[in-house]
Amino acid sequence: MLSGIALLSLFATSSCADEPENEETKGLDNLKTEIKSDGTTTSGAIFSDIDGTTFWLDYVKYKIVDSHLEIIGYDEIELPKEPKLYAEVKLNGVTLKTRILDSDAFREAKLKKLIIPNTVTLIKDRCFYKCSSLLSIVLSEKTTYLGVGCFAYCTSLTSIDLPIGITSIGEACFYYCSSLSSIIFPETVTEIGLHAYSECKSLRFIVFMPNTPPNLSYSYFDDPYNPVIVYIPQESLDKYKNDINFEYNDYKYLDILPIE
Repeated sequence: MLSGIALLSLFATSSCADEPENEETKGLDNLKTEIKSDGTTTSGAIFSDIDGTTFWLDYVKYKIVDSHLEIIGYDEIELPKEPKLYAEVKLNGVTLKTRILDSDAFREAKLKKLIIPNTVTLIKDRCFYKCSSLLSIVLSEKTTYLGVGCFAYCTSLTSIDLPIGITSIGEACFYYCSSLSSIIFPETVTEIGLHAYSECKSLRFIVFMPNTPPNLSYSYFDDPYNPVIVYIPQESLDKYKNDINFEYNDYKYLDILPIE
């Protein structure tokens, strides 16, 4: 069982109401580049134009959509294991910010580590599906939605920090993340899709915040052979314990404990 000190430390990290440490502009100089008329870049990134609205940048494919950038794919052969994603790209005198990681953008990529720029607001369905080598990922503080199956089958991922600001976790988001040992949902999360972390065989504890809906039992108690400890704010204990799904699945968890 997680010690009180360790739990309190993790809880404080995810629920702090102060201004996020990594706001959108912090460190942006290291994540922006300008593409010159001769095709070279101010950052030294490798650029290749595709069709005027789509281009490669360090073997990651970007597309201009409604005055912002979306990352839509990658070079299966050349992509580094720790690629650099750009928050801001200046092209033909116009500055564009990366806002979206599209569906299947890094599907089955051989990634190990990744930092999502703090300009990104949406990570769509199956974005990192079957990235089985992914060990570490830092999410954007601006991201509000993780899509359906976003990290499904990321079997090497042991932990993930969900920053304040995320409101919705898609169905099967962490499905079969078999090395994932814990999840702490920030207080901004109000929706968690079904089977969001089914088959997470190493998962041993989950922490909910006061706003987390109580009717999500099937998301975390659908594997009778993988009992977990659920930590819930004291003021929310009654609504969870009175939920019919908890009663129905009462043999599938080790305990429901308050966050003290």
